[in-house]
Amino acid sequence: MEKQAQPVTSRKHCRGRCPDGSANPVDVYVGQRILIRRQMLHFSQMELAQRLGLTFQQIQKYEKGTNRISASRLWDISQILGVEINYFFQDMSRETANKSPRMIIRHLDNQENVLLNTPFEVSNTAQQLLLNYSKIHQASVAQAVFDLLKVLSRSD
Repeated sequence: MEKQAQPVTSRKHCRGRCPDGSANPVDVYVGQRILIRRQMLHFSQMELAQRLGLTFQQIQKYEKGTNRISASRLWDISQILGVEINYFFQDMSRETANKSPRMIIRHLDNQENVLLNTPFEVSNTAQQLLLNYSKIHQASVAQAVFDLLKVLSRSD
């Protein structure tokens, strides 16, 4: 019996990539969360890479979603960045989840509170806001900024 070669898109699909070969949106989302947390802690890609025993190029690929992250590597990253594993998936939008090539995610849509609205923090503006907020060293000033943002968010 001869083995039939699988189409490239099928192989990419089974590796978690989209049928067109692009990165899985969930991997991209997780990468963005790593980037945000790394920047909040003022870690360079090189510093994170060294702590993980990797190259900074590998961190770049993780943050772009180009390379997938194994469960054990994600655990290591969570420990270095000081967050729980769920941090990397918090606030993922239904839209992002539904773009994943895995069919199982389609079934999650019927459950309540599984996926929330699109997070604001994936935008560059929000990343800058978080970075600048984290640079406020005086607790009373940070609290005042926080309170102001709460008030402004209700003013719609």
